[in-house]
Amino acid sequence: MIREKRSREKLQIYYERFICDGVVDPNVHPWVAESWQASRRANIGNDNFTSLRCLDKEALVQRQLRHRVAIDYLNDMYRAIEEYFNLYELSLLLLDGEGYVIKNYAIPFTAVAVSNIEGVDLSEQNVGTTGVGMAFRYRVPFYVFGPEIWRNEWHGHDACTGPIVVDDKVEYVLALVATKPELLPHSAVAAVLLSFRQALEVYLRQHSQLEKRHLILDALPHTVYYILPNGEVEYTNKQGEQRLSVIAAARADGAYPNLHEAVLNYRHTPLHKGFLGVPSHNKEVTWITQCRTYEDLTTVIPVTGSAGVDGIVAISQPIHDIRTIVAHAVGYTARYSMGSMAGNNVEFTALKDRAVRLAKTNRHILLQGEAGTGKQRLAHAIHQSSLRAAGPLILLRCGDIQTEFLEEEL
Repeated sequence: MIREKRSREKLQIYYERFICDGVVDPNVHPWVAESWQASRRANIGNDNFTSLRCLDKEALVQRQLRHRVAIDYLNDMYRAIEEYFNLYELSLLLLDGEGYVIKNYAIPFTAVAVSNIEGVDLSEQNVGTTGVGMAFRYRVPFYVFGPEIWRNEWHGHDACTGPIVVDDKVEYVLALVATKPELLPHSAVAAVLLSFRQALEVYLRQHSQLEKRHLILDALPHTVYYILPNGEVEYTNKQGEQRLSVIAAARADGAYPNLHEAVLNYRHTPLHKGFLGVPSHNKEVTWITQCRTYEDLTTVIPVTGSAGVDGIVAISQPIHDIRTIVAHAVGYTARYSMGSMAGNNVEFTALKDRAVRLAKTNRHILLQGEAGTGKQRLAHAIHQSSLRAAGPLILLRCGDIQTEFLEEEL
């Protein structure tokens, strides 16, 4: 709520009347009056000697790391108009969702009776009435004039605050403090705060959406790349990162390896054609690298711009993985494990132990026995205990096949 300019002299009278007599003047903004009363009930001191709750240095550093995305974004915005902040003696504070100041931009907030405002808890429960409490409670921007602030030492400053709401939650509060309100109209202070608030809120919402999309892409059983014309990988999901880490070490600058160099047959893959504007869909591709060779089904989609192809999206999946998925989809899976086979006599236990040992080898195994003795169940269990457990279990009923075709089927 951006309010009209108020007389600081009158506001000071209203404040002193409340402090001395507990009387709320009708001209006091109702949100401010409510906060004054809450501050008094909580026995929050309004003098200059009340200590403020602060984070220790290590806890502050941890919070700053946790909120690095928002801090870095505001850093870039602040640098663009740093001279403006210094000229008009403005201080921009970024508070987290609990009310702690995690970053102070521009000049120091000189009126605070602590060595540094960063790490201080500015919630209403700690410092009493400020615009911060309004932003949290009512979730709208609010301009508070100095004499409305609970602590005497801050009466010379005005502040405009605004909540940063992401996914219907107040993630941050921005507070723009005018340490010398006479230098700049309060409407200009509000305009700057609203600009910062809108930009940060939009950015964080977009970042949140991107994070969710990254989670989806990381969950895919495919490698996903966005590749630039020079062979640089601008983006890849976790599957792609794992593959790139195998075929080539990360460069000194931490970037992904260049595919022009890492893929030896690069010009003979759909990637090269993609930069010529030719898409490919589910092409069987062999990727040859110094370390190993991959066989994939690959789709390549050119991304075009005003100057031609800006980059390509490449999506690949190992053919081996596809075969496994298909095998499971059609039911070629082992349904029984060694644990599902019940029995405790000496002969049965010896049979299971031998089956487990044989499952770890590449030997051919022949199971013999009367009908109904559990040969098929044991075959399933051996497959589940083998190195091929993730692959398909192919079943063939030899009795249903004519003798002359049996060898061909096997």
